[in-house]
Amino acid sequence: MISIACVDCEPGSTVEVPVMIDGADGFYGLEFKVLHDANLAGVVNVIPSDLALGGLLEWRVTDGQVHVAAANPMGYEGRGEFCRIVYEVAEDPFGDQCGLDLADARVDEETSFIDMIDGEINFSLTGIPDGTMPEQYALYPAAPNPFNPMTKIAYDVPASGGHVRIEIYDVTGRVVRTLVNTEKSGGHHEAVWHGRTDGGERAASGIYFCRMEAPSYIVTKKLTMLQ
Repeated sequence: MISIACVDCEPGSTVEVPVMIDGADGFYGLEFKVLHDANLAGVVNVIPSDLALGGLLEWRVTDGQVHVAAANPMGYEGRGEFCRIVYEVAEDPFGDQCGLDLADARVDEETSFIDMIDGEINFSLTGIPDGTMPEQYALYPAAPNPFNPMTKIAYDVPASGGHVRIEIYDVTGRVVRTLVNTEKSGGHHEAVWHGRTDGGERAASGIYFCRMEAPSYIVTKKLTMLQ
């Protein structure tokens, strides 16, 4: 399993996000991508941790993603923190978090057994524009829509807070991606879907539905992903 940590930081700061490995002892190569919203944060470095020392670690950044590849002919042993991705957060980001979505993870060129757990950067000083607090739950239309490759989904949580679940469904009713499933404090929030499934695969183009469920509140919005 490979996972990205959830970290907190202030807008305009630099933050290190750990990448963890578990259940993959005795491997020789690791490759993965982490997708993010380039308007909210940018990658400035990838630092190998103790587990990755002794091998070769390379990384490259394209718009909205970092591709990390590591290899060691002597093999990697143990589990824990493999590396840290260093992000520089925007001075005035919209919303209260930047999702970090794992994709295309491979250990020794195998993909079938790798579980991926996404992370996020939470902005500790954002979330309530103009000093207003929402009075009720609300799910807003995704923007852009239609979209490719990613879209933002804004939603409100009243001052009392509550458990929020936001999922993406296909036209058959199958859950494609769970974007939010946690307790949320009152304020204006945002989720980002990069068009990938919970397994990290690229979702097919077509019609999808975004469903938000909270205490005494269930709303669904239509999405269209282009080729």
